Amino acid sequence: MYSYEIQKILETNGYIISPGIYTEICDTSPQINHIKYNPYSNSFIMEADGYCWDFTVK
Repeated sequence: MYSYEIQKILETNGYIISPGIYTEICDTSPQINHIKYNPYSNSFIMEADGYCWDFTVK
């Protein structure tokens, strides 16, 4: 999955995605180089190819 596809998925879902979508992104995106969980905001920060996303998994 390319970075622009991840961007579109996150925008379409209002940056709140299901665990299934999160798993699919992680399994099919080799360009992801960083994922960090923030327990205070219950969100994830993911970086890939110059993109940086802050999203929630519910």
